[in-house]
Amino acid sequence: MNENLHGRYFVHTNVEKTSVFWPRERFSKEEWKAICEQHELNPEDKGFWDTNAVITLPGGAKRTPSEIEATLIGVYALADGRMDLLLDVLHPDSLPVRAETREGIRICVEGSKADGDKRDGLKVLARQLATWVRGSEVGRGRPSALSEADHAFACRITHDRKHGLTDEEIARKESHRKKEDGTSYSVKDITELGDLGLSWL
Repeated sequence: MNENLHGRYFVHTNVEKTSVFWPRERFSKEEWKAICEQHELNPEDKGFWDTNAVITLPGGAKRTPSEIEATLIGVYALADGRMDLLLDVLHPDSLPVRAETREGIRICVEGSKADGDKRDGLKVLARQLATWVRGSEVGRGRPSALSEADHAFACRITHDRKHGLTDEEIARKESHRKKEDGTSYSVKDITELGDLGLSWL
């Protein structure tokens, strides 16, 4: 299948090999003589069968590329592929790609509502899909990720809670501990980390 952009539609053309009968009348005397010599035909034949002819047939038109191409581009984007290089190869315009197009592509791949974008992009949606498939839930109210330092402290909080310390006592005991941004952990931070129930084992 071939695919070309025509206006705003991606036009699909099916390319197939088939057998086609070519009548002798279609050719001039010189052309027919050359064909007979090339294919060892009898010059008196009414024509010949081309058993390896390539034909093109209408395959429909859509506003989006084929599912195969869309999937390949999506996987390339999720794998941190260089979208600028892909644009150079696949984008039809001879002029430089507009800034609006590049920003639209960035949002489509990297976008995150949590970071102020209008919508979530492929990477956020893929993480959400993986979260559901792996048996957890997608929702607000939980940190989307923990640093190694947060993870280690969450395990310490679980340990200290099991030994009877309150979150306020843990906050005083661990007042020297800093987050990655250099700030101290608040009692609220400790409660949220402790409620994750993480442990070293």
